[in-house]
Amino acid sequence: MNNKAAVDIGTNSIRMLIGVPTEGKVQVVNQTVEETRLGAGIAGKRLLPESMERTIQVLKEYRQTADKYSVTDACVIATSAVRDAVNRNEFCQKVKCSTGWGVRVLTGEEEAAFAFRGAVTLLPFILGMPVVIDIGGGSTEIIFSTEQGVIGSSVNIGAVRLKENPLKKQDLEELLLPPVQKLISTKEKISIIGVGGTATTAAAIYYGVVKYARENVQGKILSLNNLEKMKRELDNMSPDERKKVAGLPPKRADIISPGLQILITVLRLLRADRVVISDAGILDGVILSM
Repeated sequence: MNNKAAVDIGTNSIRMLIGVPTEGKVQVVNQTVEETRLGAGIAGKRLLPESMERTIQVLKEYRQTADKYSVTDACVIATSAVRDAVNRNEFCQKVKCSTGWGVRVLTGEEEAAFAFRGAVTLLPFILGMPVVIDIGGGSTEIIFSTEQGVIGSSVNIGAVRLKENPLKKQDLEELLLPPVQKLISTKEKISIIGVGGTATTAAAIYYGVVKYARENVQGKILSLNNLEKMKRELDNMSPDERKKVAGLPPKRADIISPGLQILITVLRLLRADRVVISDAGILDGVILSM
């Protein structure tokens, strides 16, 4: 098999998917995620030295894993935090020197297109027009497909950004409304697909997934009521209590609630009462495009 690898350098986590494109979807060989919080303090528009070092150490380990699996082709992408950083060239050069991998910094529109392509591959029986909501650490992508092609909007708010710079309910709604307005007027029935760490973690919490794996969350459904109740319960917990919640990685305990706030807001704006979870997303889309 010709194993391919896609690596996503995100604001909160670094993820790698090794797989083989097969009949329009990715056959997973290995899947890895590490939370390095590269985007800590990104409101200041600069990647911090300690955050870069944490991330590069993980990327070096990922390179070793890719070599172990005889990866023939690798694509390393970076999203919101690196995209917005004034020292992004310095970071990309450090990655190149440490791993031999070049880094492709995606625009918000490219990020949205890859996420949409990956998300819909494992959900073939979607009722209505699929709308993908990809909540990352630094940005949120809202993507749907029309006869004219895939339309994706990237909003500069994600779970880490919202945690570091909380917004009032009305301000968050105003930020997320422009991309949503394109969908509100549609007469077509829409089906919301949630991808990214917030969505998959919410599914893991609700369904009690202690050992995370794609097949344990793929296609799971969460209602708006489920999400609102989950957020209330998490908000009433102490930081230590949240770290003990089944399905919630301790390193994500402080950003799950802001992430849920974004997801809930989008669902409310779209007058949607549920979301279908897809573990397939941007990394699948990248591999399928290689």
